[in-house]
Amino acid sequence: MPALEDYVDREQAYVKHIFLERYLEALFHKTGSSYSHIVYVDGFAGPWQSSHETFEDTSFGVALSALRKSKVSLKLRGRDVHMTALLVEKHPEAHTKLAPCSRAFQT
Repeated sequence: MPALEDYVDREQAYVKHIFLERYLEALFHKTGSSYSHIVYVDGFAGPWQSSHETFEDTSFGVALSALRKSKVSLKLRGRDVHMTALLVEKHPEAHTKLAPCSRAFQT
């Protein structure tokens, strides 16, 4: 769960990330119950104003965490769901920062 102290002067992002975390985990579980591959696409991935090197306080960071948690939970229920995250960003500097996160997420 995102920590409020990571969102000083951007509390609205905290609310968005709590919503995303809860919604995406439920969506991934429902989708993973019927399909063997989930592809998550973030069209404006950022990262913007992250307080962490691992980007855990960004929208895509919350989504990747939800994918990982869902994968584990589904696996415990006998579902081996392949998950892919595509992080899209047109700004070259931001894209460079995102590349390792996107490459690292292929489960």
